[in-house]
Amino acid sequence: MAASHSDRAVVIRLTDYSETSQIVSFFTQRHGQTRVIAKGIKRGTKKRFQTGVDLLELGEVSFVPARGDAGLGTLTSWLQVDTFDGLRRQLPSLYAGLYVAELLSTLTEQADPHAELFQSTLDTLSALARGEAVIERLVAYQRSLLSCIGYLPQMDRCLDCGQPPLVGPPAYFSSAAGGLICRDCE
Repeated sequence: MAASHSDRAVVIRLTDYSETSQIVSFFTQRHGQTRVIAKGIKRGTKKRFQTGVDLLELGEVSFVPARGDAGLGTLTSWLQVDTFDGLRRQLPSLYAGLYVAELLSTLTEQADPHAELFQSTLDTLSALARGEAVIERLVAYQRSLLSCIGYLPQMDRCLDCGQPPLVGPPAYFSSAAGGLICRDCE
């Protein structure tokens, strides 16, 4: 059997697999996005009650990574650390938290760690749980995410000639170049 990995993780997606199992997507600090099957996670026994895993919670995860083309690792343990309970008290905060999870799920790759983005995710979820301004937090988070994954547009200089933008004449945005193009280079 393969060696187990342990890491801090935020739950970003849950899919029921059977009556007792789920497929869980985590965004982890050292392993990036990780998908695992949590066998029997929804089943309680006489000695222990059903604990499960919930969206937008922080915990300590242990898992056996996927082998070959399987694409799914196996969850071996989950210890809940923080539920970001305040997210569930106000609908805008909950929606913002779900949006953060969707951004992570969509824009990050499996096994591509971003420790700075992980910390930004925790800071954002904590701030939203405390009731801080949703829009400002989401804008800052999106900027952090785009910067960490290498998609933040360059707006401080023309990408063709390298000159800073001039005050007055319009500048142009080039999605192909990934940022600002001055009037002369346009």
